[in-house]
Amino acid sequence: MPRPFLLSLGLALLLLTAGPLLARPPSPAPTAPGPVPAAPADRPGRDEFPQPVTPSPPTPVSPGSLPTPAPTAAGTPPISTPSAPILSDRALPAAPALAVTPTSARDPASAEPVRPGDQRPATATPTPVSPSAAGADVGLDPGHSARDVGAVGGGHREFELTLQVAQKARQALQRLGYRVVLTRTDHRPLADDTAPDPITRLRREQEARLRRAGAVRAYVSIHFNSFSDPRLSGTETYYNPTNRGPESRRLAQAVQSAVVARLRATGHPVRDRGVKEDLTAGKPYGHFFSLRGGMPAVLLEALFLSNPTEAALAGQEPIQWAIAQGIAEGVHRFLASPPDR
Repeated sequence: MPRPFLLSLGLALLLLTAGPLLARPPSPAPTAPGPVPAAPADRPGRDEFPQPVTPSPPTPVSPGSLPTPAPTAAGTPPISTPSAPILSDRALPAAPALAVTPTSARDPASAEPVRPGDQRPATATPTPVSPSAAGADVGLDPGHSARDVGAVGGGHREFELTLQVAQKARQALQRLGYRVVLTRTDHRPLADDTAPDPITRLRREQEARLRRAGAVRAYVSIHFNSFSDPRLSGTETYYNPTNRGPESRRLAQAVQSAVVARLRATGHPVRDRGVKEDLTAGKPYGHFFSLRGGMPAVLLEALFLSNPTEAALAGQEPIQWAIAQGIAEGVHRFLASPPDR
């Protein structure tokens, strides 16, 4: 084959293979990377998380407050005769009617409240007490303590309410000339007890309170009630027929009638649940250990914290003063009357 032909053929093949490479545009020079765009303001980025929103606490709304009695120079409402209303010149507005339907003696409206852990022991023995160290006439027991809070309702805790009422009742009794001792003046229990049995703890606490009061002439344990049925309402007073029975019953009747009268004078149509024996009424043991101190003694259940209406009233000053003045009047009526023979 002639040499010129071979050269022409090789040149043609070279042009076919190198042509596409010569036609490709040159690559651009590399540049420095720019900043990464920020995430939109209305949503979090990859490494950002929305912060939890803490809701504002609700504004507490207290029930319609009642007017406070006009204080005397000593800062407490005046003690008047049992027939006089608690606020003679500033009548309190009537409370809403209670949702209590009259029923038979065995329906929920007449059932006895039962506190958890209560039970009845086989026998009950009086707690020996010595003469009151303070030489007191009256012992007032604010039921429960911070360790045993009692009933809860309407934002109130029983152990706090009972101390508030007892302090007012002490002032009322002192103004009548009586020497008064409180079994507790703060929220601490008296008995430093770690017994696993709740009934044993209750018994030891009540025995310590009876010893603190000593042999007073009258002993009133102050409580607020509770029950699973919120319709239940009213005031009731218990006594132990085996512990100075006739005198304890007379004290219970005097306190019950005076407290009911004072509460009704405020405008609250409280239900009078009456005077009851602590055993025959069917209520199991618990705080009734306080009725075994050898002196005339009663346990007052002033109002039901499980009832919305009464729970709202229990924390109001005029209602507490009504209960306190009722206690003072009942005790005074009992001590001023001839002793039982």
